[in-house]
Amino acid sequence: MRNVIIVFDNKIAYASHLGLILSLLNINHFFTEIMNNISIPVYQEFQSGEVLNSYESITWELLEHHLPPHYRCCPQIPLELLCARSRSQYIGDNTLWRFWVSSKVDFAILDRQPGADRTSKLVIECQSHYHDNADQQSNDRKKANLLDLAGIPLLYVRSLDRDYRYYRFYTPDESYDLCYNLITQEPKAQLQQLLLELLDSKGNRPSSLANLSN
Repeated sequence: MRNVIIVFDNKIAYASHLGLILSLLNINHFFTEIMNNISIPVYQEFQSGEVLNSYESITWELLEHHLPPHYRCCPQIPLELLCARSRSQYIGDNTLWRFWVSSKVDFAILDRQPGADRTSKLVIECQSHYHDNADQQSNDRKKANLLDLAGIPLLYVRSLDRDYRYYRFYTPDESYDLCYNLITQEPKAQLQQLLLELLDSKGNRPSSLANLSN
């Protein structure tokens, strides 16, 4: 068996057996020296952060007010949970895979009735000036395509630039628009109808939404 050379505190020791090696070292001092030389980051700057911004909070309250009682809004849900795939399926496009695992939706609507499955029945995305950016529009299209493949309806919400009292609800193809007044809460019935038909459509275009378009 070959000798082992140990350099410790600038002293050289020779040993050929593990027991002898350990006896040459002051174990407590040895590990103390190791820990003193390891840089352990101290996270002192963390604090409780907001889950939703003010725009999303208003939208959340609005949706909860107009959805039937057995539906619930779940904010900030990962896209990979909504658009699930089999473990045996491989996403060969690395860019798409990174987008899939890192993206979230603003709101996923779930049905809490007994016997209902735990999949999302509708996704709500809040839009703003940030989404006018070309890169963000590309990401929005990717997200819309993945949700469409999963059969999950998607509805956008955006406050009107000319009058922030109005929120615009529209589908990705912008074929159907509905403007809702936050102050008067009108047209309340049409918004509720829009939400219900999208919830029931499970990815298929609602047949009567044409009556809601402006």
